[in-house]
Amino acid sequence: MSAEDIFAWMLWAAQHGVWDIISTSVLVGGAFVALKVLFWAKRRVRNLNFFISRLRDGSDYPLKVYVEIRNYTGRSVVISRSAKKLA
Repeated sequence: MSAEDIFAWMLWAAQHGVWDIISTSVLVGGAFVALKVLFWAKRRVRNLNFFISRLRDGSDYPLKVYVEIRNYTGRSVVISRSAKKLA
């Protein structure tokens, strides 16, 4: 395959809308994966509460974020990064 053949194929693909189909497919697939990660992947554990507060002061680290985790489940809880693969 020469460079002219590749260029001719790319020109044909542009004229027939192949690139539009590919980019739309990538956009829809990416949006679906993003929605799945943002909304469907989260599981709520009842009686396991997270409280986040921010504080500014004059110390070496002027902006502090405090994360408090309250476990009312009566069981041990392991908080870790998910090992799921998206693909």
